Amino acid sequence: MNQTLALTPFDLLSRRWLRPAEVCGAIFEASGKAVVFRDVEGRLALAPVADAEDTPARLRLELETGRAVIRPRQHEPAPLAEAALVTAAIAPFPGPGVLAADAAGALHRVTPRGQVTALAPAAGPVKALACDPVHFSLVIAREAGVEILDADLRRLGHVETDRPRGIAVRDGRIAVAHAGGLTLRDATSCRHLAIPEPEGAPALDPSGSWAAGRTAAGGLWLAEIATGRIAHLADFPLPPASVGFDTAGRLVTSGAYRLTAWSLDRPPFEDGMAGALRTGRPGLVAVTAAAPHPRRDVVAVGRANGELALARLGQPDEMVLRPGDGDAIGVLVWSADGRHLAIGTRGGLAALVDFPAQIFK
Repeated sequence: MNQTLALTPFDLLSRRWLRPAEVCGAIFEASGKAVVFRDVEGRLALAPVADAEDTPARLRLELETGRAVIRPRQHEPAPLAEAALVTAAIAPFPGPGVLAADAAGALHRVTPRGQVTALAPAAGPVKALACDPVHFSLVIAREAGVEILDADLRRLGHVETDRPRGIAVRDGRIAVAHAGGLTLRDATSCRHLAIPEPEGAPALDPSGSWAAGRTAAGGLWLAEIATGRIAHLADFPLPPASVGFDTAGRLVTSGAYRLTAWSLDRPPFEDGMAGALRTGRPGLVAVTAAAPHPRRDVVAVGRANGELALARLGQPDEMVLRPGDGDAIGVLVWSADGRHLAIGTRGGLAALVDFPAQIFK
């Protein structure tokens, strides 16, 4: 009885595995049936999203109080499936499994069970991969430039860049961060924004009006695409590794001692506090990862001490799911339906949280 009472929400809602190195990435395959964890050494491990002991199967209503209670799991989760491939980048792709590039730039499909099938020979090291599952296009960044391919890996076009550093695709739009700035391409146009030293994958908002990302100096840039106006936000205690937009187009980032977010109804061009949304609680521990829910006004927040919480933008309260244990959270990724959250930590923890609908009420 005491052991049950001591369980945290994270213990009750998640399946957990320990990897041999820091988990630096996670993606859900396009069908949403599997999640893929990647560690800093390039190894992949996969888990089915379906679970015989999922949260709904363990949810009960107390007759006396009417409260929902989640029973603990009875069995350990099945081991992750290992892929015999060292990767440089991964991306979701139409059909089962995910696409992976090895160190030489060859492309492979990795099935949910970890089986590896070669798709295309090496054509130079891959800096980044991204896939648009709606338009079935794949974008591959190599040192020489960026290629656009269809689902059969046939070349559709290219984007001229100078040393690409990250790519993003959304609803047929492509954004490439490179040494010379940011290049944006859609079905009818291609334009360039002079952003000094962008770093990593940019983020695109749902409306197509905004792009954002981190800089090599450890700050944040925000661009209004129609006008070309750019805001530069610095003074982050940590580089804002997580940069994204929620369903309402509000900008959300990690890197400060509380979750940082802005409503872009009042963009922070002249004043960095314009439109700022005070969210969650401030403290002495930096936010190292942040992920807006794909369907609700909720953000998953991970901290340097390992704490995991849920917060609503502009609200001071947080729901702590995992107390801090010193193992910093670096990866937070929602499934497309918003029911599952993939988590990766610096210490090698890989976890998949299964949220019941009641938790968001």
